[in-house]
Amino acid sequence: MRDRLARVARFARQVVSSASLGRGSVAFAIALVPLGASGQVMTLFQLPTNPSDPSGIASGPDGNLWFTENTAHQVGRITTDGVITEFSTPTIPSGPGGITAGPDGALWFGEEAGNRIGRISTDGLITEFPMPTPTSRGGPREIALGPDGNLWFTEPFKDMVGRITPAGVVTEFDIPFLPAIPQGIAAGPDGNLWFTTYSGWIGRVTTAGSFTQFGIPSIAPYPYGITSGPGGAMWFTETGIQKIGSITMQGVVREFPIDPPPPDSGGTSSPAGIIQGPDGYLWFAEFFGSSVGRMSSTGVVTHYPLPPPYVTSMPFAIAVGPDANIWFTEWRYRLIGRLTIPAAPVVVPAASPLALVVLAILIVSVGFTVLRRS
Repeated sequence: MRDRLARVARFARQVVSSASLGRGSVAFAIALVPLGASGQVMTLFQLPTNPSDPSGIASGPDGNLWFTENTAHQVGRITTDGVITEFSTPTIPSGPGGITAGPDGALWFGEEAGNRIGRISTDGLITEFPMPTPTSRGGPREIALGPDGNLWFTEPFKDMVGRITPAGVVTEFDIPFLPAIPQGIAAGPDGNLWFTTYSGWIGRVTTAGSFTQFGIPSIAPYPYGITSGPGGAMWFTETGIQKIGSITMQGVVREFPIDPPPPDSGGTSSPAGIIQGPDGYLWFAEFFGSSVGRMSSTGVVTHYPLPPPYVTSMPFAIAVGPDANIWFTEWRYRLIGRLTIPAAPVVVPAASPLALVVLAILIVSVGFTVLRRS
């Protein structure tokens, strides 16, 4: 009897395992069960162009993911099934970085090497808009859709934040607090744009171009990614000190250590891109942690490491896909990754005594049937 029950249990585990891994034309899929989580599947897709350095990533209005390839001077599209198409920018070099969906049904991206903003339609037609201020060091990097329906972007080597309308009209605003070296940018719930600076502070700019500076308590935090998140605050990564920070609309800053650190990382995470997932958690790419991290609004951390042979990978940007999964770019092995979000616990309402009796009869009947057939 015990052997028969053991065979039934093994069969049940096989069924559950097969359901978790799924089937399909993917590079490979590995079920991850880190730090108590269960049911996740990470799928990695390798880009055909080498080198490429995939950088920004965003969900498009066509139900696909769009990403930039910094050293290949391309913009890529990947379906949720993993079919990849690449489009070269007219300007070479362009060095595309951040990318975001615009209000016009297209994707917009920064061209740091080309000193331009690019626009790509969902059928792959690229238009470029040059910046008014010339530079020999680098132009637009990260980009976000603003609450005013325009695209806003950072220009690190000019100490500027820029705005471009869907019609292509560009305005550049000088940051009054120097040095700045602006990096990530995102729209806030207050109707303003918020940005990080390599100089170690958080900035806010109104849609009229008025700036406010907010300090970060830690020394040399090197904040990079930023997103609107839980509690009506902005959340940002601190690449230099392995922390995630939050800032309220009034400028109150809190910092949460990434503790424990990613496995086999030597204590280094270097979080880069960050986004709020549909599950309410903060999800971030761990550039030197070879992992994707998840943090609750109270600072509880879970890591999802990339599997061998990608244990020295460099995840960089992160986005929520149209399939409600987490998607990310990875530099070293030119990968696009997809990570399913842990399923929420199922709450079963209390059953009546009669329903429990019927359920017990069904369970006993199924059990005897299985045992007879074994």
